Amino acid sequence: MYLSGLLRNRRDGSVEAVFAGSAEIVDRMIAECWRGPISSRVDAVDVNDAGPDMLALRGNIAGFATLPTL
Repeated sequence: MYLSGLLRNRRDGSVEAVFAGSAEIVDRMIAECWRGPISSRVDAVDVNDAGPDMLALRGNIAGFATLPTL
């Protein structure tokens, strides 16, 4: 199973993540987002479908890209 996508912090303190992969692995990753790192607090996880244009923000990076804060 392979997961790719992008992550970036947002100025409002939230984190934006875009995941691409099989439905099973994406669902598992979304479930992990509810836990977050030890030092974090997760209040909500909003799930929306994203098109290929969102993944294009990675440029030519394969796998996961970390983008600058937005």
